[in-house]
Amino acid sequence: MMVELKYPLFDGERVWDGACVTVEDGMITSVKPCEREACGDGFLMPGLIDAHTHMETMDQARSMTSAGITATFDVNGNASLVRDSRDLRIVSSAGMAMGIVMNPGGFVERAAQSGARYIKVLLFGKHSVGRRALNGIVRAAHERGLKVAVHATETETVRQAVDAGADILLHVPMKEKYPEELAQEIAEKRIAVAPTLVMMETFANSRRNGYRPEHYRNAEDAVSLLHRCGVQILVATDANSGSFAPAVAFGSSIHREMGLLVRCGLTPAEVLAGATGRSVAAFGIDRLGMIQEGWPADLLLVGGRPDQTIADTALIRQLWVGGKQII
Repeated sequence: MMVELKYPLFDGERVWDGACVTVEDGMITSVKPCEREACGDGFLMPGLIDAHTHMETMDQARSMTSAGITATFDVNGNASLVRDSRDLRIVSSAGMAMGIVMNPGGFVERAAQSGARYIKVLLFGKHSVGRRALNGIVRAAHERGLKVAVHATETETVRQAVDAGADILLHVPMKEKYPEELAQEIAEKRIAVAPTLVMMETFANSRRNGYRPEHYRNAEDAVSLLHRCGVQILVATDANSGSFAPAVAFGSSIHREMGLLVRCGLTPAEVLAGATGRSVAAFGIDRLGMIQEGWPADLLLVGGRPDQTIADTALIRQLWVGGKQII
C-alpha cells in the first residue's frame, strides 16, 4: 500500500516549506517538493533520536515512543530488549568500558560480538579507564569501524578523551568553566558533544557528588561556547531509572533537553538536526534519522512549526516506525 504525506518538512538536515513524501512497504520511496498550499496542517520530520539512555524495560521503550522517539543509543546492553523491541530501534553499546581494562582490543572484540554498534567508555573517579587502555580501545574500535563515546564530566577527562581520538563526548563539566581552547580543538577535530543538560540540571539540583544548583550555569555556558566554536551538538537525555544516578524520565525528557539547548543559543533547526540526522552521522549509523528515498519510514508528524518554536515537538499527532503507525 502506498501512502503520500504532504506537509512542511524537516528531512534531518534542512527544512522544506512543502514536501510530498511517498511511503510504500515501510520504506520511503520518494521525497519531492510541493506547493505549500497543497500541504496539510502539521509538520513532518524524522522520528526523534535520544543519543544516550540506560534502558532496562519495555515500558521504558513505550514511554520513549509515546514522546515521538523512534531510536536511541543505549548503554545497558540488554540483548533481549534490543532483540524484542519492535517500535523503538535500539542502537546498543552492549555495556561500557570501566575500571581496569587489561586487553583493550579484546574488550572491543567482545563488545562487537555482543552486538555493540558503538563503544562506550567511562572516565569518572575510581571507575575510570586508564589512559593507555582508553587509547587502545579507541584504536581497536576505529579499526573495526566503530565510533567511541566517552563519559567525561571534568575538563581533565574531556582532555583525555580528545587526545585519545574519541568521536562523541557525553556530558559537560559543571564544577569548572569550559576552556575556550579546548572547545576550539573539539570543533577542529569534528568531535560531537551530547551535553545531556537535563541530566546535568538534575544532578545539580540533587546535590549528589558535590554538585550544587549554581553549578548548572557552567553546563549551559559550556554548550553556548561549544556551539559558538562550531561543535556539533547532539540531543541526549541520559534517561535512567535512578539506580545509579538521579532518575531522568524516559521519553518526555527529550523535549526538555531540546528546550534547554535552544536556551543555550542553538536554533530550533539545529536542535532538530541534533535529534535526527546529525546524531546518527556522529555515531556512524546508516539509514536512520533522515527522510530520504530508500530509507525506512520512521516519521513523526507534529503540530505547529518546531523549526521555529522547539516546544512544538511535543505536539505529537502521528508516529510511524518502518511505515507502521504507532501513534
